[in-house]
Amino acid sequence: MMNSSRLLAFASVVALCACGGSAPAPTGLAGTSPAAPALTELSGTVVLSLTDLAPVSLQTQDGLIPLEGDGAVPMASVIGADVQVRGSWDANPALVVESFLVVAVKGLPAFDGIVESKSDGYALRLGDGTDHTLADAPADLIAYVGYRVWVTDSPDASTIQFGVIRGRRW
Repeated sequence: MMNSSRLLAFASVVALCACGGSAPAPTGLAGTSPAAPALTELSGTVVLSLTDLAPVSLQTQDGLIPLEGDGAVPMASVIGADVQVRGSWDANPALVVESFLVVAVKGLPAFDGIVESKSDGYALRLGDGTDHTLADAPADLIAYVGYRVWVTDSPDASTIQFGVIRGRRW
């Protein structure tokens, strides 16, 4: 049987060990670090949500998917556009948007990028770093230099249509 002084010393050591240092990082199976959430890529049409869960959703062939996160905020400006969305699933279940790309608006192929002034005119700086020249860019589009926009050309390439996705600071 332990005497009281030994018991007190043992309890003190246990308390010191329990309080000292930091807890080890959580690990997954077999002692590995947990993996970051897997990113998913989906395509569909942006629609307004009728729920409190998320302001916008993605209409896909498989159904309606709520979109959440900071990346989903600018998607409210592209309602009706066809997009490619990249994100990870949360527990709601909703897709937490990391990024998106407008690929079509009103059935016309679209370019998604930042309006830039060039020495020979204007262009869209696309996400992959390439430029899409904006031939005969209208004055109302030029006013958005530095903004992220989508742009479509009419089938005969005579009319440029565009919409602002996000302002200069994003």
